Amino acid sequence: FYVIGGVDFPSYGYYKNFYQMENGIGKSTFFLKQIKDYMEKNMYKKKYKKHSGRNNKKNHILLVTSEYGKAVIRSAIDIISQKSFKNVKDMASRLEIMEVKNKFFCGNIKITGLLSWEDIKGSLEKRNINNYYRILIPDSIFNEDGLSIDNYKDDDFRKINRNIRIVPEEGYSFVKEIFSN
Repeated sequence: FYVIGGVDFPSYGYYKNFYQMENGIGKSTFFLKQIKDYMEKNMYKKKYKKHSGRNNKKNHILLVTSEYGKAVIRSAIDIISQKSFKNVKDMASRLEIMEVKNKFFCGNIKITGLLSWEDIKGSLEKRNINNYYRILIPDSIFNEDGLSIDNYKDDDFRKINRNIRIVPEEGYSFVKEIFSN
């Protein structure tokens, strides 16, 4: 509702112990807080291999998300780019969001956890994905059996492109994956 309304998420403290996290209640706030905490604690000492050619797509990371997830990922990039370190700002400028429309549910569902393999694959096929050195897909699209909503496994995604990485849907993992060499 916050994304639809264009309203900021409530503060981290509002959710207390995140009793309904598995239902997505406060999930975005928790994700963004983890990113902020990681950046504050680790980026002053973090070094990563700087990739040459800022405008070269081969140096970019593609972030796969849903229509509603796009707003959260955009906020995450804003947090990352707020750091004053040149290499961090450089990395933030090379993050690209790929919003996937959910055709599997006829466009009525706009959350990341219910994106299908077919919808993600179709969106990736519209881009020259070989130009990205990393493509991140959140693990929330898989159920406890490791299957997407249309019964595909993570290996099926990796067959699309060797640069695809399935990332835990948490802020710490997200930032670590972005800055890993």
